[in-house]
Amino acid sequence: MRREATKNYYYFDPDMKSFNLLISVLQNAVDITSEFPDRSGL
Repeated sequence: MRREATKNYYYFDPDMKSFNLLISVLQNAVDITSEFPDRSGL
């Protein structure tokens, strides 16, 4: 992490394990939220 004034910058290690974990977390979020009813009004 690098802090600049009020901003924090986070970095991933340049290995595929970190990216695959992020992809897995995001896919789980998509799977869970896709079961929610559509309340966008569109």
